[in-house]
Amino acid sequence: MRKLNILFLLTAGIFSARAEDFVALKNENATKANVAKITLSEKFEPSENPAETVESQDIVSNGTAEVIHPETTAPTVQAEKTNGSPDNDADGKNKKTLPINISYFGETLVHPGMEIGYENNFFRSFFYTASIGVYFHQRNHTGLFLSGGLNWRHTFSFGYSPEFGIALGYLHTWEAGGPTYIVDKDGKVSQKTKWGRPHVMPSIKLGLLGWDLRKKTNIPLRINADVIVFGRYPFNNLMLPHFALKIGATYYFAL
Repeated sequence: MRKLNILFLLTAGIFSARAEDFVALKNENATKANVAKITLSEKFEPSENPAETVESQDIVSNGTAEVIHPETTAPTVQAEKTNGSPDNDADGKNKKTLPINISYFGETLVHPGMEIGYENNFFRSFFYTASIGVYFHQRNHTGLFLSGGLNWRHTFSFGYSPEFGIALGYLHTWEAGGPTYIVDKDGKVSQKTKWGRPHVMPSIKLGLLGWDLRKKTNIPLRINADVIVFGRYPFNNLMLPHFALKIGATYYFAL
């Protein structure tokens, strides 16, 4: 019985020593973890300079540290800012362009001419325009005109772009044919100098067949087919109406 008591005391002593060793080891590990945590927080303490904070900031994940460098992320952000559509910048604002229109101007359809114009979008769907043109009415007259106007245009998402406008311009005509002679009050005949005749030129545009290619493609082009009704005043003290077919395109030059 005495031997059993001695064996029991020895076994209890061994287990007690093992328990004390385990507690000491656990406390030692906890102390090391706290020291590492304090060291890490001191190492990455935010700086008063935001740039230094960003340069030194580490992201700890799964036991590894990854350093973020501004110089490597900045180009990506810049690329996102400049990645806009063909017509808009990153802020959704229209890019500056120079729209130039060149069109066939057929007075009464078959008398050929040409018109070159400029437009500017100043408010929503409204544009002001300026143009210069010429047409040749065979065996009748030649007309040279300057015009400025106001257009309204709506462009649908698929590209269809109807347009309506009014304009007021100056038209100068020269009569066709040979020399013109006049007889004065004394009965003398003389040749008349061909300076031409000045006219006021009001006009209305009906642009029912417009198509803007920028809506579905990267081509900066708008095609137009318009009917122009214009007047020539004075003509024998009256307003002489004309109409013309205008077919052409507007190219948007990037600035």
